[in-house]
Amino acid sequence: MTTPRGADLLHDPRRNKSTAFSEQEREALGLLGLLPEGIDDLETQLRRALAQLDGKTTDLERYIYLSQLQDTDETLFYRVLMSDPARFLPIVYTPTVGEACQKFGHIIRRPRGLYLSIRRRGRVREILGNWPERDVRCIVVTSGERILGLGDLGANGMGIPIGKLALYTAVGGVPPQFTLPVLIDAGTNNEALLTDPLYLGIKQIRASDEELDAFVDEFVSAVQAEFPHALIQFEDWAGNDAIRHLERYRDRVCCFNDDIQGTAFTESERDAFELHGLLPPRVALLDEQVSRRLQALRGFSTDLERYAFLRELQDTNETVFYALLTRNIEELLPIGLPRPPAPWSPSPRMRSPSVTTITSVLSNSGLARICRIEPRRGRLRNSPRGLRNSRLNERQPAPTVGV
Repeated sequence: MTTPRGADLLHDPRRNKSTAFSEQEREALGLLGLLPEGIDDLETQLRRALAQLDGKTTDLERYIYLSQLQDTDETLFYRVLMSDPARFLPIVYTPTVGEACQKFGHIIRRPRGLYLSIRRRGRVREILGNWPERDVRCIVVTSGERILGLGDLGANGMGIPIGKLALYTAVGGVPPQFTLPVLIDAGTNNEALLTDPLYLGIKQIRASDEELDAFVDEFVSAVQAEFPHALIQFEDWAGNDAIRHLERYRDRVCCFNDDIQGTAFTESERDAFELHGLLPPRVALLDEQVSRRLQALRGFSTDLERYAFLRELQDTNETVFYALLTRNIEELLPIGLPRPPAPWSPSPRMRSPSVTTITSVLSNSGLARICRIEPRRGRLRNSPRGLRNSRLNERQPAPTVGV
């Protein structure tokens, strides 16, 4: 691939280094006059970004700032997240992403990901072909109908796939070029959005289950054709849709949906999905589940026991695992989990003690472990072994600008 030059390079978030371009790079890449004369290193850029974040008065403002940073300089964006995960992960994902989704049409600066409108039936594969990356390995897709307990947010729900995949890169080391956030826009039943002039989704009531299922079928088939090595993660769908789609595709493609696992189902959901007798009788909210697991974790006497506990939790309930990890990252990182073969080798701009520590939190590739979510079903096309043997887990150099 040809390296862009001049202003085009500064508008490429994966290659842009902004004020960190060297004198030689500025000469060779047509950047003279397009940048101030001062040359920064990554740590200086980090200090400037942190100072700007400190000047924001709300987490929503910090979310907007980080979103803009992700759109202009991916390396610096992830360096900021890794500099203080306990502070910044709750901003790019829960809880701040909930407020961001509610106001998504009002705060969006630049579109990210793919929007698949149900009005584009018959053209899904063509639309997937518009995505610039050809080796996609992890897709997070939502319908926006059940966003973090906030209800139907329609196309505003795109903040969820974007935020979840940012976590996979920052904490799990998944290369960002292998990820794809997707929003299936099937309408919304939220009257406030339908009358909001700044709402960016299609303004119609939600399609029927039959229409949605046919569109999801087309989407899954198109993914298999365009991105045959990709995992499909269904995220924040309505409960009945989530169960129906997981049951339909779990034996056909590499997919999962963590929203329908664990003990956080409400009483009405247990009735609707016939889950009584399969789960403990009392509903445990996520905060309570995290608190219970943290208490159990602190009861162990050795880090090896804590390690085993965390691995088992990741295999059985990823939602609680990641919530526990992100809320208590400073306490959990020193456990000293063995460092796996890294699926992504950060560029020199992103190397620091915290980077190597954080990327070692997840033993094995996060994508490989996801495919083990149902051990009894061994017919997934992209098995954990297949994923480990794929190029996903080879060391991939972060994009750099050559002279």
